Amino acid sequence: MAEMYQVLSPLFGFIMLAYVGYCFAKEGTHSRGYGWQTKEEAPKTFIINQTLYTIFAVILLVSPLVTSILKE
Repeated sequence: MAEMYQVLSPLFGFIMLAYVGYCFAKEGTHSRGYGWQTKEEAPKTFIINQTLYTIFAVILLVSPLVTSILKE
């Protein structure tokens, strides 16, 4: 089970980073209840979403490395 976590966690991290890149390129974000909104329509939502997605993606990418170091 640990091997699956070590593979899937970075995979989902890269997927999230790809979505962050897509949102930056298209200058918008998906907002629950409102659908796709541009950066000009909802600037706070855009910044908050991009920040949270980036933080979560980095955590997903780094966590297998940290757990493998802590096991040793």
